[in-house]
Amino acid sequence: MQLSEIEAFLAVVKSGSLSGAAEQLYITQPALSHRIQSLEKELGYQLFARSKGQRRVEMTANGREFILIAEKWSSLWAESKKIATYSPKPAFRVAATQTLSNYVMPEVYARFLGRRLPVSLELFSLHYRECYTSIEDRSVDAVFVSRTVPSNRVSSIPVLSEKMVLLCSEDSPYTGPVHPQDLPTDKCVYMLWNHEYAMWHEYWFGTGQYMVTADNMRLVEQIIESGDMWSIVPISAARAVVRTGKLRYLDLLASPPDRPIFLLTTEPQHEYTPLIVEDLRSVMNVPPVAFRDPATAGT
Repeated sequence: MQLSEIEAFLAVVKSGSLSGAAEQLYITQPALSHRIQSLEKELGYQLFARSKGQRRVEMTANGREFILIAEKWSSLWAESKKIATYSPKPAFRVAATQTLSNYVMPEVYARFLGRRLPVSLELFSLHYRECYTSIEDRSVDAVFVSRTVPSNRVSSIPVLSEKMVLLCSEDSPYTGPVHPQDLPTDKCVYMLWNHEYAMWHEYWFGTGQYMVTADNMRLVEQIIESGDMWSIVPISAARAVVRTGKLRYLDLLASPPDRPIFLLTTEPQHEYTPLIVEDLRSVMNVPPVAFRDPATAGT
């Protein structure tokens, strides 16, 4: 089955006559008739009913059934031709831990896409324990985390830091700024942000069992909405969740250390890694700085 035969058939369907189809294809009417006859021979059935002196052609039942197939055949041929000119974009694979992925990175990714670079984005949300493995096996190019561990194979580069605030419901009795000693321990929803935060939390609230311990900021958000519970969270997450109108955040006195955000990367570094770092700092309203080379960065 030739493309020219399919084109001849569809031209006759569109124009309703052999002469009109021949004009449309810039061929003679005998040449058009030959193509149609060749197609019918290959198919084993007639597509058009032929009568002498009839100016417009009439389709057979088989011909009407064949229209959709011919259109699909023509479309598939056009798609097949595109393969020769198709050049897939290289991928830039970026990951972040859950809270960053939920509350910060969507805007970062939007800004990166706004650069219109010749690259496709592959995005992942990873558990803290998966981050180093993903960088080491090169399944991702760049990962943003708030906790690091010593590694000889992965560079952890400080990107920025953000303050921690008290998150509570709109109906809670707290007024800011709040001192830790004024917060009831039995109303705490505890999240382990990093080692420094854990030490600060232990100093003010002890090491006893908390009413709620969570590893998912979405859960914390929902728990606090429905009562007088409280939690201490990064300001980026707090600003995102208060948009619902059910929560608010307050500054803290004797506040915990700012939460750092690190880039995990390896050599050779992806060429667009400095740009995604720049976009993250821009979203977090941090002035741009010269990006540190992973070869000279501490781990």
